[in-house]
Order: sequence, then structure tokens, then C-alpha cells
Amino acid sequence: MDKTTAPKRSTLRERLGVGTVRSRITVLIILITSLSMLAVGAILSYIQYDNVVDETYARLEHSENELRRFAERVVNEETAFPSPESAEDFIFAFLSQQYPAANEGLAGFVSGSLTHYQGGSGYPIQDNPELVAYISPLTASATTTWTTAETEDGKFVILIVPVLVGESEPGAIAFVHHLTAELVPVWSFMRAFAIVSFITVVLAAVAASLSTGRVMKPLADLRQLSTEISEHNLDGRLPDDQPTEDLKDLATAFNSMVDRMQQAFTSQYQLLDDAGHELRTPVTIVAGHLEVMDPHDPDDVKESRELALGELDRMKRLTNDLVLLAKTERPDFLRFGPTDIGDLTRETVIHSEQLGDRNWVLGEVAHVVVRADEQRILQAWLQLAANAVKFSPENSTVTISSHVETSPAGRELWLSVKDEGVGISREDQKRIFDRFGRVDHAKEGAGLGLSIVSGIARAHNGRVAVESVLGKGSTFSVILPLPDETGTEDSAAEADIA
Repeated sequence: MDKTTAPKRSTLRERLGVGTVRSRITVLIILITSLSMLAVGAILSYIQYDNVVDETYARLEHSENELRRFAERVVNEETAFPSPESAEDFIFAFLSQQYPAANEGLAGFVSGSLTHYQGGSGYPIQDNPELVAYISPLTASATTTWTTAETEDGKFVILIVPVLVGESEPGAIAFVHHLTAELVPVWSFMRAFAIVSFITVVLAAVAASLSTGRVMKPLADLRQLSTEISEHNLDGRLPDDQPTEDLKDLATAFNSMVDRMQQAFTSQYQLLDDAGHELRTPVTIVAGHLEVMDPHDPDDVKESRELALGELDRMKRLTNDLVLLAKTERPDFLRFGPTDIGDLTRETVIHSEQLGDRNWVLGEVAHVVVRADEQRILQAWLQLAANAVKFSPENSTVTISSHVETSPAGRELWLSVKDEGVGISREDQKRIFDRFGRVDHAKEGAGLGLSIVSGIARAHNGRVAVESVLGKGSTFSVILPLPDETGTEDSAAEADIA
């Protein structure tokens, strides 16, 4: 019997689509709205319920005060009624002047029996035998009694005030408030609020789903676009006209990332092409000489060997420069530490004297201490000095200097090398810092030196600059940003040490 795999059952989470960001946001909004409406409804209902109960007890206290004032008037003979001779007479006289409001009831008891009641628009106590039976035994108390009772008609709040007149049978007056009827508006409000809350939650859910779908559409586009992007397809971009500023920023950031990826791939392809071209030349030269070399001629073998070693040394320098150039993009390329620019400027001049027969001059010196990789800065500075030697005549002046300038972007440290060489045209100035960018192809080198200088500057969040006039010379500078808390800059001109 063949065994078949049972189809995987989808979970409730999957069927409801709770896994998507849109559904999660919608569910979250529904929960927050529901809990908020529930909390508001509970608070409002409690406040209204508490107000009704407080008002009920306040009205009962007011009724008791009215009863006591009536008793004082009777004693002082300030009423139209003759002085009562019994509790029953007093109860009749008092109840005949009362007009209970809706949900209120008044009843008089003598010796535990209901003798009088006040009807009108009030609650008919006499029609509720269960309530009368509950109140009757409580009227025997000689003190005021507060109590509550529950019958088929609902809940009642009761105040019983004893009435004693001479030697007559004791009586009592019961003030009754139908609390359940008083709370009807509260329950009506709660039902209405529940209906409104339900409608609000439904509308909030619909609005949340629609708005979230509209807001999430760019993210869906982003997901779709990200799946389409590959090494061979980097042309896709998100539109800039997004509905919110956050999505505009996201689209801009994503497009910038793709731009950088495209530039990186283009740069890699260009690097491979350029490196292949530069490496192909010495390989071709060596192969050509080996093919025509006479192995039996010692002079020819020696000459070919020297040429091959020279070309291999050139290839070694080229590969070392390529490795160094690649390292400038790595986060661990630099080892930061406190660097005294004044001392480094003088050290650069001393090292540069070994590069060529030039009139080396120490120019302006910036006396600042910055946080930088001293060895990499020295390497870049010496590369500029070597470049000056390559394109300037012997015994010409090369000035090495450092100074601080203040620009709209902030304070900047300039590390410069000025020569009296051939100069560079404006067109060539735009590409000399590119990999394998050379002005004079007759000069030795692969054109990676200035590109390495630019990489070291970028690793320090800086940049490179060149000022040049054909036939008069050039000034190359590495420009590094200075933080505001950097020590006070004190530039001073030093003596010529050439």
C-alpha cells in the first residue's frame, strides 16, 4: 500500500492572515480601539451609577430633614393642622403635604402595620406586598434605619424614621426610592454606548485596513523590487512621490542603496578591466622576450631575466596597491589615536627628502592634535610628495605644509604638498583621483597612488583637493574635518630646512 503524505493543514494564524504586517496593524488597532472604548464606557457608566446612588441617598436625607422641620413646626403650632394626638395623626398630616417624585414612595406604619401611603406619581409601595412585608418589622426600631431591599420589581433604598407622639402607639414613616428604576437611564446609556462602540470599532477596522493597505503598498513594492534586483538588474527604483514623509525617506534611502550597489558593481567591473589591462602588459612583455630569447646566449638570457624581474616587480607593486586600495573601504582599515599634526608635518618633510633631489621646504604648520591614523596620514602625505617629485624638475621647490581653515561646513585641517611641476589641466583634474587615472602615460606607475590617497582621506571622513596651473605647478591637499572641541589651532611659519 502506497503511503501518501497528508496535506499540511493551515493554522488559524495563516487562515486569518495575521502573519502580514497589514493584518497585524489592523488587529492591533482593533484591540486598542476596543479596549479604549471599553475603558471609557466602564468609567462613564461607573460615574453615572455613582451619581445616581449619591443623588438617591441625598434625596432621602433631604426627606428626613423635611420631616424633622415639619415636626418642629407642629410642636411650635406653626402649621394649619391641630397638634396631633397620636403617631397616626402625625403621619397623616405629614403625608398629606408630600408629593413624591417618580420612583419615590412614602408610607406610614403604626405598630408595624401599613396605615397610610402617598400615591400620586410616586412608586406605589402598597402594590408591592413583598416590600411592605420587608419594611414592616423594621418600623419597630426607635432609631432611624437605612436599608436596601430587593424584590421582583428591583432594588430599593429605604429610610425609616420612627414617629413617637405621647403615649400613643409608635409609628414610622418609610421613604422608599426605587433604585433600579433610577438606574434605567444608566443602563440605556450603556447599551447605546455599546452600540456606538461596536460601530466605532468596525469603522476603525475598515479605516485601518484601508489606510494600512495604502501605507503598506510602497513596502510591498519594495519587497517586490528587492526580489527583482540582482547583479545583472540594478535599474529598478521606487517612485519618489510617496504618501508620507517616512515613506519618502524610505524610498530615497532604498534608491540611494541601489545606486551605491550599482556604482560598486560598476566600479568592480571597471577595476577588473583596468587591473586586467595593467597586468596583461607586463605578462605580454615577459612572454614576448622569453619567446625570442636565445637560451644559448648568456647575455640575452641575462637581459631577459632582468627585464622579467623588473616586470614582475611592477606587477607586485600593482597588486599591493590594489590590495591597499581595497582595504581603504574596510571598517578596520584605520587605527585611530592622538596625532600631533605639527610633529607629523616635520616628519613628513624629513621622509620626503629621500624621495628625490628637490628643494624641500617646511611651510605653515598647524599645531593641533587630532584623532586619526598617523601612519595612514603619513602614507598619504608621502604619496603626494612622491607624486610631486614625479612631475617636477630637479632642484625645484616642493613645500609641505598644514593649516586649519574655517568653512561653512566647520573647521577643517589641510595637509598640503605644493610643487613647481608641469601642472594639470582642468579636464584631467576631474579624473586623476580615479583608479588607474593618469595624465602622462609615459611616466612610471599604474595610476593608483592618488586613488589610495583619496581612499585614506575618505576613511577619515575627509576629502582630497587639487589646485593646479599648467606650467606653474600643483597643490594637492588632504582635507580632514575637525570637531568643535579640538584644541586651539596655532599656525606658525617654520624656517626653510632644505
